[in-house]
Amino acid sequence: MRKTILKAISIIFSILMIASLSMSGCKSSIPTETTAAAETTAAATEATSETETTAAETNVKEEYEVAWLAPMEDLFWYYVRQGMEEMIAKTLEEKGIKITINQMAPVEAYNVTEQTTQFENMISKKVDAIAVCPTNEQGLVPTVEQAVAAGIPVIPVSATIPSDKILTQCRPNEIESAKQRIMKAIKENGEEGNAIILFGMPGNITSDERRKGCEEGIAEFPNIKILDTQPVEFNKEKAMTVMENMLTKYPDIKYVFCVNDNAAMGAYEAAGAVGRDKDIIITGHDGMEDCLNYILDGKIEYSSFQDPYKMGRDTITALVEHWSGNEVTRDQYLFICEVIDKDNAQSFLDLVDEMSKWFKTE
Repeated sequence: MRKTILKAISIIFSILMIASLSMSGCKSSIPTETTAAAETTAAATEATSETETTAAETNVKEEYEVAWLAPMEDLFWYYVRQGMEEMIAKTLEEKGIKITINQMAPVEAYNVTEQTTQFENMISKKVDAIAVCPTNEQGLVPTVEQAVAAGIPVIPVSATIPSDKILTQCRPNEIESAKQRIMKAIKENGEEGNAIILFGMPGNITSDERRKGCEEGIAEFPNIKILDTQPVEFNKEKAMTVMENMLTKYPDIKYVFCVNDNAAMGAYEAAGAVGRDKDIIITGHDGMEDCLNYILDGKIEYSSFQDPYKMGRDTITALVEHWSGNEVTRDQYLFICEVIDKDNAQSFLDLVDEMSKWFKTE
């Protein structure tokens, strides 16, 4: 009885705290520290969903803990978590399977050593599954094999891991997605001109695949010439610097094909600073909120919707299938990203708003 009362007090306190924040007009933010992020996530999820799941939890038949290892603290990865939570709620209600997410990320973005340590800690903790967006795909192969040997299934999310030990991969077909975006951009803009490619970093599989898709798309058009290809580390500021150099070096650039939205926004800012933004067609990849607004404002012409919600939902769906004894294949959850332009950008922006139930930033 005492535990029940304490739990009720805790829930009421959480609700009052949330109401207080809403009335004060404060904006929430994604924490920069890994521990703080995990605590914020857990508190938000509990406050939102506890009353909805209480009835379903009385019929729990199985319980699992899933580690979700993101590569950095960024809103995109919380949207992946949003997709996971939607499917978790459905699974609890329909199958009586309770799944808890243990989310973490390196304090330093894309820190390989820190993510590997987190991965190894989750193996030692004997979690029931590990979902991971790898900071270094090749480098995690031995760790994946260690997890699978311990009976823990591993699912790469958003990017793959080149190991035959993974359960499946919940991510886009990066090559085909990039290729379709590039071909649409060229077809709709005269099928000729000079282009540069701003990719992520050499050796990163996602970057390499998107770059390959760009090159394959360009190869379909004999009157398109690639002037230069440069790494920008998926980073807006780095892309600005590289683009400034490209603008100085090349007086006639028609297309800038970027590995992600951050790079595209950086390229636009550099071009806009020297008054050349109206002459250059810029494409990104990911389709997140900031870039969608750039597209609606006519600053960036195209992107591709990476669909973090789908990747999160597919991750939980694949694990439930696996735990239920059904076959899950390596490429079962690959998908092709939808191309975004000014005609459909608002629909994707509406989707972001609709799906941001746990992790709103304002």
